[in-house]
Amino acid sequence: MHWKRISFLSLAVVLLLNLFPFTVFGAEATAESSATGAAALRLYGKDRTATSLAVSQQGWAASDTVILNELNNYADAIAATPLAVQLDAPVLLTYGAHLDPRVKEELKRLKAKKVILLGGNGRLSTTMEKELTELNYEWERIGGADRYETSALIAERVPSDTMILVNGDDFPDALSAASYAGIKQIPILLMSNPEFPQTVSDYYQKHKPTQVIVVGGDGVVPEQLVKKQNIPITLRLGGEDRYESAAKLYEYAQGSYGSKQLYLASGQHYPDAMVGTVLAAKNNSALLITKSYTLPESIAPIFAPDKIAAMEIFILGGTGVVSGKIQAGLEGKDFTKNLLIGKTVVVDPGHGSPDPGALGPSGSQEKNNNLAIAQYLAVELEATGAKVVLTRSGDNSPAYSPGTTYTERGDLQKRVDIANENNADLFISIHNDSWKTAQGTTTFYSSENPSGTSSYKLAQYIQSELTQKIGTKNLGVKDSRLYVLRNTTMPAVLVEVAFISHPTEEKQLSDNAFRQKAAQGISQGIQAYIRYLERV
Repeated sequence: MHWKRISFLSLAVVLLLNLFPFTVFGAEATAESSATGAAALRLYGKDRTATSLAVSQQGWAASDTVILNELNNYADAIAATPLAVQLDAPVLLTYGAHLDPRVKEELKRLKAKKVILLGGNGRLSTTMEKELTELNYEWERIGGADRYETSALIAERVPSDTMILVNGDDFPDALSAASYAGIKQIPILLMSNPEFPQTVSDYYQKHKPTQVIVVGGDGVVPEQLVKKQNIPITLRLGGEDRYESAAKLYEYAQGSYGSKQLYLASGQHYPDAMVGTVLAAKNNSALLITKSYTLPESIAPIFAPDKIAAMEIFILGGTGVVSGKIQAGLEGKDFTKNLLIGKTVVVDPGHGSPDPGALGPSGSQEKNNNLAIAQYLAVELEATGAKVVLTRSGDNSPAYSPGTTYTERGDLQKRVDIANENNADLFISIHNDSWKTAQGTTTFYSSENPSGTSSYKLAQYIQSELTQKIGTKNLGVKDSRLYVLRNTTMPAVLVEVAFISHPTEEKQLSDNAFRQKAAQGISQGIQAYIRYLERV
C-alpha cells in the first residue's frame, strides 16, 4: 500500500429547494419557523461558482445585465455592489481564463443581454471577451490597474454626495458595508495601508463628497493616513474586531432596512458573503457576518429569539463556513451536545509542500485534499466545543520553511511534536490512499501507542461512521507502525479516506460536497467515541 497521507476538504452538500420554478440547486430550508426561532434558508453550492448561481436563482427570474467576477478575487465584486443593485444585476463567479459552462447556462436562464466584466485582463481574460462576443452578448469591462482603481471606476457609475471608505486588503468590513451601500446607492472605495491609493485620493478631490464614512477601526483604516490625503472623516463605524464593526454599522443603518429578512455570512470565508451582498441589498436587508461555529458576542443580540421570531434568515454558504450549530440556534432547535468542550484535538492534514503526497490519474495532489478535509473537520469539531489545532493551515509542511532542509522524518516528527506539546486529547491524521485500482476507506491505529487500546476503539467508531457517511467500501481498521501513530502519546488514528489512485475516488476526493461529508463522518465517529467513554 502506498502511504501518501490523508487529504480532506469539505464543503457544502447541495440540497434543493423549489422556491421558484427556476431554482436549480443550492437552497436548503426549514418549511416554517419553530416557536422560538426563525425560518432559515441556506443558499450554497458545492463550490464558489455554484454558490453564486444559487444566489442568482434565489433572487432573479431574469436580468438584462449580469456582472462577472473572478472567483478568487473578491474585492472588485464588493465594490460593485451599489452598481449591481442599480442595474438589478446578479454577480456570478467564474474562473478567469474562460466562462464556466454553468455560468453560460445561467446567462441563458436569466435572458441576459449584457455582461460586465470586473477587473483587468489579469482577472478575466480576453478569451472570455471573445466567448461573450461569439455568444452574442454585449459586454464591457470595468477594470483598473488594481482593485483600488477599479473601485474608483465603479464609483463613477454611482453618483452620490457620500462615499464609504474601507480597507481593500482584507474584506470583512467591506462586506458589512456592502448591503447598506447598495440600498443607499453609496459608492465603496477601497484603500490600502500604508500606501494610500492615488486613484482613490483623486476620486475624492474630484467629487468632494460631503460625507465620508469609514467602516472599520483605526487599525485597518488609519485616521492619520486618510488625513494625509486631505480627506476628512465624517463618521467612523469601527469596533475592536470585524464583528463589532458590523454590529455598529447595523445599528447605524437600521432605518434603511425595510424587510423582514436578515442575511448571515462568514466573516472568515468571503466568496459566499460577497455574492450575497447584492441579494441582501436588492431586498432592503442587512447582511451580517459571523464566526464559523458560533455567533460573536457583538452580533448575537441582533439574532435574539424575540427579534427574529417573525423573520426569515438567509445563510450564505454551507455548514463548512457557517455551521449547523448556528442554524439550529437560529431556528430554536436542539443541536449536538457539546461533547468535546474542554477537549483539544490535533487535526493533521498529511503531506504539504515540498511533498505533494500521492498523485491521482488526472494529476490531483493528495496534499490539497488533505488540507481541505482537515479544515472542514476543524469547523465540525469546533461546533461541538473542541479546541482544534491544525498541524498545517497552508500549503507547506509544518517542518518546512524557505532556507531549511526538508526531510520526511523531520516532517513526521514535527507533527508528533505539535500533538504532544499541545497535550492533545486526540490526534487525527487525514490522508488519501494509493494502490493500483484499489477502492475504499481504511482507518489505522498503532498498538504501540501508549493509548493503543483507546486508539483502536477510536478507529472503530471513525471507520464505521465515515464509511456510512461517504458510502465507500469498508476496508476495516488496521494496526500499523506508522510513525505519527507510534510516537504520539494520546489516542491517535490515521484515516485513509479513499484511493486517489482510483479515477472514481479521485474525482470524489476533489469534490467539495464529498469532502464535507467525509469531515462530518469523521466528526461523528469522534463524537461516538466520546459517548462511549462516558458510558464506560
